[in-house]
Amino acid sequence: TDAFLALPTYIQGLEYVVPSYTELGRYSLRSLIGIVGIHNNTKVTIELSSSAYDGTTSYSSGVNATYTINWMQTLQLEGHDLTGSRVYADKTVAVFGGHECADVPVGNSYCDHLVEQVPPVATLGIHFATVPLATRTGGDIFRVIASRDG
Repeated sequence: TDAFLALPTYIQGLEYVVPSYTELGRYSLRSLIGIVGIHNNTKVTIELSSSAYDGTTSYSSGVNATYTINWMQTLQLEGHDLTGSRVYADKTVAVFGGHECADVPVGNSYCDHLVEQVPPVATLGIHFATVPLATRTGGDIFRVIASRDG
């Protein structure tokens, strides 16, 4: 079974740090960034942590990809591991990070898609609580990503 947390539009923001996933040895499977426009004529800049492709244009790691999107328009980029990519917008947008089919943990003989709506940087905190899954005996896997140095 899968679960997904959807955030309401009023909580969306202007800056995001994208969490994603990579696999050792399965480079043909892609990490993903998805962006949804909440307002018309929204300028979005994505500072890429890895090379990426948007279906039309390829971008190198470290470059900025800039787009203008409208209400309910979507944008998707894919690459090897886009974790740490930053999304900036001049109007609020919704951002999603994920992977098309990840082995978690690495070494499983099957894979599943990963996707999560990313909370904006302005809403992030410094204390978190987790609850382990009752049937998981090998522990849980967390990927911690900082939005600022220090």
